[in-house]
Amino acid sequence: MKIEVVEDLAQILDSYEITVTNGIFSIAKNESKNVEGIGLQETYTDKDIADDDEVFPEGKKLTELHKRKERNSKAVRKKKKKVLQESGKLECEVCGFDFVRTYGEELGYGFAECHHTFPVSKLTEEQKTKLSDLAIVCANCHRMLHKLQPVTRTIYSISELQAVVQKMLNK
Repeated sequence: MKIEVVEDLAQILDSYEITVTNGIFSIAKNESKNVEGIGLQETYTDKDIADDDEVFPEGKKLTELHKRKERNSKAVRKKKKKVLQESGKLECEVCGFDFVRTYGEELGYGFAECHHTFPVSKLTEEQKTKLSDLAIVCANCHRMLHKLQPVTRTIYSISELQAVVQKMLNK
């Protein structure tokens, strides 16, 4: 892996699981995704700001090998079905966003993401997920739930992110 700029080495290292089993060293990317961003308010110089005509090479084909923990899509389907039967909508449990309200029934019905409140990366093969372990969230809140908190370096819980949203709404 080539890293050109390292702003926070601890954050990068936290995103990998390093194990040694029977003398064999292995490293794997954790399932909890850290969202890349430009960070907190900073002062940028003119050379930091891209010109609209600046070009960026993209589309290079890479071959990657990843270990990942299996998710059970049946659990997600059942959670969405249960919530739809009970409330008639899939409203984000963090911010209240409803895809039908914004995009209409034809495009938005049944659309939302499902967040595992217990990180899949921490599950063992013996552990089972219950529907109560899943939360209906919009894509924005889902990304924010997986962003590391500045002080604790842990991902946000539903209630912690709800508090952030409420604080910002009350400003």
